Amino acid sequence: MDIIVEPFRVGHTGAVLDLVVDALNPHYGGDHVAHFNRLVEAYLNDNVDERGYNSTRQVGLVASCARTGGVIGFLNYVVKRQNTVKISPLIVHPKARRRGVGRSLLAYLEKTLSDADIAVRNIYCTIDKSNRSAVNFFTRQGFHVVGSSRDQYLKAHCELILQLPVSPPGSALDTSAGDISLVRAETERQWEQLASKAKSFVSNEAIPHDILQIQAAAGRVPGDVESKPKLVYLAYQGHDLVGALVLCPKKGGSTKISTAFWKDEATFDALLLALQKVDEFIKTEGRVYVHLPISPGMVRIMQVRGWRLDALIPDVDSEQVVIGQWSTHRRESRALMAYEWPDYHLDLQQVIREREWSKFETPQDLAISLMAEVGELAQELQWKYRADRVDLDVRSIAAELADIYNYLIRLSWHLDIDLLQSCFDKLVKVRQKYPVALAKNNTRKYTKFA
Repeated sequence: MDIIVEPFRVGHTGAVLDLVVDALNPHYGGDHVAHFNRLVEAYLNDNVDERGYNSTRQVGLVASCARTGGVIGFLNYVVKRQNTVKISPLIVHPKARRRGVGRSLLAYLEKTLSDADIAVRNIYCTIDKSNRSAVNFFTRQGFHVVGSSRDQYLKAHCELILQLPVSPPGSALDTSAGDISLVRAETERQWEQLASKAKSFVSNEAIPHDILQIQAAAGRVPGDVESKPKLVYLAYQGHDLVGALVLCPKKGGSTKISTAFWKDEATFDALLLALQKVDEFIKTEGRVYVHLPISPGMVRIMQVRGWRLDALIPDVDSEQVVIGQWSTHRRESRALMAYEWPDYHLDLQQVIREREWSKFETPQDLAISLMAEVGELAQELQWKYRADRVDLDVRSIAAELADIYNYLIRLSWHLDIDLLQSCFDKLVKVRQKYPVALAKNNTRKYTKFA
């Protein structure tokens, strides 16, 4: 498809408005017509946003099909007074998706910013998490999910915050540090080398450990978690020592980077990449985590490399520093979003709404359907009381369990029951009725304790 991208014109108004309203209604609350009218007001004012607080300019871009002339895409970007740009929104007509329309709009945006010589630190946007195609599109274009906020623009919906870093030359993400190799510290010469350079390195600790103390801990039995053993890797760029990582195995199968040394931010970024090839990282069943002082450069690195911010902790190392706990796992991907039950409930509600099933459902109908699904589950397990898991049709059982859950949650919606709270309330009663001292390893549930 040949695509024409150009600045918004008055003649685009009707088609773009239809596109905006249809695309935003499922994901955002508010008056989308009023929002669009405010954008047009700025377009007709040389793109100057006189109502904006942080917004200085609103710029609209329209994509059209070269053959038909029809509008197939729209992008509005907001220039902020802080030298950032927000994409709000980017929409592609459903019939024109996967044809390069979104990429063409983004490319035109970047060219426009470059031609105007606008210094932009980063480009960002927010997307409803349930809009999976949009999330996938932006992550493929290099955007990184840096946060989320539930109920921000529409009740029960989770809004993701995505950012495209525009790194200045020499920054950590400029990859100028090159490849580094991690080598276990074992010889006396290696320890002397670390001791001689440690004070010139940056560290995640406000009060760095003495290298002799780290060396002593490295000599302890690796498998004895309670002895607090340390595994120390030295980072080399060529023959030059540029950093080190001190790993500590934790109870429960996690690994902590207790101490880290690095020459500069680019080196720290390279350290994270090299860490992924280390056995201790690969074999960690829990989380690999680290405490780092919060700074813009370090936050950028951790987000881009896909680490999760678990906590912000003040007053740990000093009253002037806030520490961030970051963690990751070898099976995690920064492009893959973890979905939660509220996200599934939104999808289920959409399926029901589109088919108008709620018009015909009653609590009695749902209860009967629920019993039927339980019967089908029982049929899958019939005569298999002692069967090993490998002999069970787990896929069919999973499908039946999903059907049962769907009917359960739909029944709770019809009766306006908070199912999650009801489950917690029930647990309280179970604990009271079946005290551990009497009920442990005991199957007499409905007789002795009734």
